[in-house]
Amino acid sequence: MSDDADFIDRIKSHEYHLAVLHEKPNDEYIYSKKCGHEDLYISLMPGEPLTFYPELHLSDLNGRSMLLYTRIGFWSSLVSGKTSNVNFLLQMDRSSFYELQENSGYPSFTSSYFKRRGNISEGKVIVPIADPECHTDYYLACLASEKDRYKVLFNQVTDKTIL
Repeated sequence: MSDDADFIDRIKSHEYHLAVLHEKPNDEYIYSKKCGHEDLYISLMPGEPLTFYPELHLSDLNGRSMLLYTRIGFWSSLVSGKTSNVNFLLQMDRSSFYELQENSGYPSFTSSYFKRRGNISEGKVIVPIADPECHTDYYLACLASEKDRYKVLFNQVTDKTIL
């Protein structure tokens, strides 16, 4: 996954034909359709004081050390911008990240995408994050002039395609 900040420009330059964006494009040359939603959570060890709250804010994580998988697209800049006082233990390898997530007491982020698939570390407590930017919709996008080319695909896409 990569940050989608330049995806619209890449569609316009014909480098990309289709892209999934985390914000609805406000551009007359781009056609888009909502294709999903994702919420961010914190995965914590039972007994951790933060597990007793019904929801958390990113600022509640300041002063802590956390595991962070580095290839999380736009979430990376969002998280780092709101958690400047968190010591992130960065992991570039997904299998190493999962190994540490399963076998350490460090908190980590997870999302509704992984939660729905049952990809949650056993024995961990999952607490929702309340910050509005930790809840996003996804949009499948293409050039408006090429909308008919992808008509069959867009007809199959629903707001629950990416869950």
